[in-house]
Amino acid sequence: MKQPVEHLVLMGVAGCGKTTAAINLHNALGRPVAEADDFHPEANIAKMSRGAPLTDEDRRPWLESLRAWMSEQADRGTRTIVTCSALKRSYRDLLAGAHGRVFFIHLVADEAALHERMGRREGHFMPPALLPSQFADLEPLADDEDGVTVISRPTPEQTLEAILAALETDPAAPDRSPDHRQPSPTRRMAGRRPGAAGGLVRRRRGAPGHRLGTAVLAGASDTANAAADEPDADAGA
Repeated sequence: MKQPVEHLVLMGVAGCGKTTAAINLHNALGRPVAEADDFHPEANIAKMSRGAPLTDEDRRPWLESLRAWMSEQADRGTRTIVTCSALKRSYRDLLAGAHGRVFFIHLVADEAALHERMGRREGHFMPPALLPSQFADLEPLADDEDGVTVISRPTPEQTLEAILAALETDPAAPDRSPDHRQPSPTRRMAGRRPGAAGGLVRRRRGAPGHRLGTAVLAGASDTANAAADEPDADAGA
């Protein structure tokens, strides 16, 4: 029998909607959110800002730091949502070593649409020019990996429903009722050095609800709509 899922990892190339989906999942499930960008050292940020892709050597200590955070939360009894591109199987295998069961949700979208979306965003270190390198590195989930692939839908609410429907195919899937014991999600502070004190700040929690449905989606929609054009923060793995 499968163990309950401790960590939901939203993965995929930059701009695929990981951040928006994570916020909506928080509003539905009540789990805190961590973005992998917050764990990058300054050297990685500077390298990507110059338009240079990261190497596996650049990524390993960053992913190990994220994995350590996931394990710490699991040891505290906190179930999490994580955004991390996790493009390669080796990256996912490293994250899967965190304490507790790790379940990957691969969000996929059309490359041309992602180029357009990334071209509109401002204030993010990941330039659209690096998107082809991300697709070149991308290794889709294999049959023996613990996860599911979800096609990004026209609206954030529809994407959320698709994710939750996919999760329900797993016998140990998360309960769709929000867990009010969990703390608010975390988010990177604009202009703050990533990694400083975790680089995390509190985001206002969405409206509570007892079951996923109109009430919860209405509570999540304001955040979802506001985040729809927001940069997909994670770019590095």
